[in-house]
Amino acid sequence: MKFKLSHHATTVLDERKIKEDWLIQVIENPLSIENDREDPELLHHLGKISDFENRVLRVIIKKETSPIEVITAYFDRKMKGKL
Repeated sequence: MKFKLSHHATTVLDERKIKEDWLIQVIENPLSIENDREDPELLHHLGKISDFENRVLRVIIKKETSPIEVITAYFDRKMKGKL
């Protein structure tokens, strides 16, 4: 899968120790997709990361870009046990 990272995403993925394989997993096979509450151009893909205690990874992408642009990603504590 081809995607590009925003400057912010590049910085936080390293800081948050989020692996590129995890991003691909959640982008390609999300357990849930949500529209962004404020920006209609953004989608939130959510998925469980079994290699990281089944924590929920939220990957925010821009809808209409080619390749897909990852804006940010983080482990969503509020979603624990909800997927």
